Parts: sequence; structure tokens; C-alpha cells
Amino acid sequence: MSELFLRLNQEFDMGIRFKVFTGFNPKLYSRIIRFESVIKNYSNARNLTDLSYLNNYYDQAHFIHDFKSFTGFSLIIPRKCTKTERNPAKEKNQH
Repeated sequence: MSELFLRLNQEFDMGIRFKVFTGFNPKLYSRIIRFESVIKNYSNARNLTDLSYLNNYYDQAHFIHDFKSFTGFSLIIPRKCTKTERNPAKEKNQH
């Protein structure tokens, strides 16, 4: 039990030292590095899903969360308009 306590205490101490040295906790630092990788690899991806997986995001939702967190902008994903969707502006111009 004391060995486990010492190990956990060392990991906690390492996290504090990391934050003092970098100004970030280890998790935030890893998110920043991963998002920088997204910026560098942007042209290599066919779409946002590929971009998120290429940069080790668990899924696209986590990527979108980081995008908004770091840029302050929402990532709007355009979708194709289907025949069943109505476009009120278009309908108004036709009458």
C-alpha cells in the first residue's frame, strides 16, 4: 500500500512540476500540441473526420470541442440540402 501511495504522490508531484515549468497542466499541454498538429496536417486530410482521426482524436466531437476551445469559433459543418428540406427564401422569390 505504501508503494502505491509513493507512486501516486510522485505522479502528482510531476504534474505540479510540469505546470510550474510550462504554465499548463500535462493534459492541456497535450491538447495544444495535438491541435497544432491539426493545423500542420490540414492540407493532408480529405475531410474533418479524417483530420480528427489523423491527429488521434477519439472522434470528431472531441476535435470540434478543441477547435472551439482554442479558436473561440464554432466549427460549422455544411450539409447538403435534400429535396425534402424547405428553403423559405427561395420559395418567397418564386411567388
